[in-house]
Amino acid sequence: MDTAVKPNGTKSGCNMPMILGHLPSLLIIATSFCLCLLPAFAQAQGAEWVLEQKHADLGKFSLYVSHNAIKIVSRQWGYQLLARAPRWTVHCFRPEEKIEWIGELDAFNGDMLQNPMAIGNKKDYRFDAFGTGLINGLKYTKYAPSRQSLSAIYGADEMVVAPMASDFICRLYGFPDCGKIPLYCSNDRGLAKPLAQGKNEWLKVEVGRDLRGGLVTQLVTESWKKVPFNASDFAYPLAYKILRSASEVAYSSKQKDTMTEVLNEVGFSTEQGGAHKQLPAPAKVRSSGPQ
Repeated sequence: MDTAVKPNGTKSGCNMPMILGHLPSLLIIATSFCLCLLPAFAQAQGAEWVLEQKHADLGKFSLYVSHNAIKIVSRQWGYQLLARAPRWTVHCFRPEEKIEWIGELDAFNGDMLQNPMAIGNKKDYRFDAFGTGLINGLKYTKYAPSRQSLSAIYGADEMVVAPMASDFICRLYGFPDCGKIPLYCSNDRGLAKPLAQGKNEWLKVEVGRDLRGGLVTQLVTESWKKVPFNASDFAYPLAYKILRSASEVAYSSKQKDTMTEVLNEVGFSTEQGGAHKQLPAPAKVRSSGPQ
């Protein structure tokens, strides 16, 4: 290999013997650096977050969040949801009755807990990042459809999770997936939608139709804590009876019976030729869910 002579008499170019001589030292330094990072990485992987959240329509939840597993407990209705790596199959179960429903994540959403006929699609419209901040001591990134929009999702920056983990939670809540655990969500519904007017027009309004207007706070995180990872928090239920739909598990037997009794007592009526005709109440309530 040709080398040039510098003005000071030294030669320029690649000095391979010198580099090879230092190679063992370089390897030791690189290895030591990686070993120093391992404890911090293991600690991050071993962390578990426990969040207490309130959803405007679904009630209060306890969330157990790790990198590769999510468990959600409904404090209002008593059911539990669990999904974890590697398959991320969704388990909806009720421990006191030993019943559960199992389904694929890409065919799941929160509507299925309310309506057995619901289709498990998800909100696929895009929210972009617009700024960062702190909420209850947690760092977040704000996601919104535009900078001026009042609709927004705050995604947790410190809870590093697999993409399927955020997808699971956002499918339950009915939010677009920002790739992070949602801590807060506001939804600008615009002007309130008026009820239809006229005789018996109220019967034509869909049961699930939301007539609220203005800015609605969809989700708030009331408290949180970071604890060591506990594998038992993410254990699958064993020997539970498998039911056909998530909505069958979302209510306890007592809750189903109570709502059926209420509907039987109240009933529905329509005017036909000046007389009231009683409509039969369903034997079991299966199409309505937690509000």
